[in-house]
Amino acid sequence: DHVHALGAHDHSGATVGGALGAISADAITLAEAVAPAGTSAYIARDNTGDLNLNALVTKQIELRIAGTNVITIAGAGVTIAQALTVSTGGLGVGAGGVAIVGNSTIVGDLQVTGAFSFGGALTIGDTVTVDELILDTDGVAPAGTNCYVVRDNAGDLTVNAITAKQFIVA
Repeated sequence: DHVHALGAHDHSGATVGGALGAISADAITLAEAVAPAGTSAYIARDNTGDLNLNALVTKQIELRIAGTNVITIAGAGVTIAQALTVSTGGLGVGAGGVAIVGNSTIVGDLQVTGAFSFGGALTIGDTVTVDELILDTDGVAPAGTNCYVVRDNAGDLTVNAITAKQFIVA
């Protein structure tokens, strides 16, 4: 209903209905206050100095760059639509674990504490050093077109070389 320079006079306690229009400021400072009820969508600074962003039930908070969602925060989880770089402190994953989908590369050492399992082929491009190697006991040998070492259901050890090739112990 009127226009004036930012901070020209106090509107505290005023109720504004409708859109505020464009606001231009170097910075917006939020005063400490009790955040509104969770039934409102809001940005607030609480009495401890934390910044609160609240979306309504079944809605989400979307952080965008150039109109494209890069981070979506919903009640069920957080979606990061771009690459994620963790520069310090590492990345901790809680009880839900992590699923890596797609081709991935690990640069540096990978330490696994606990069981490690995978489905599909494992390709190792360098020396493998193990304290002990226990072969699976499912009794299913790989295809004869592969070189392999397997332990069958009876506990027998089978070493297989490809047809017309030699098994050499040096």
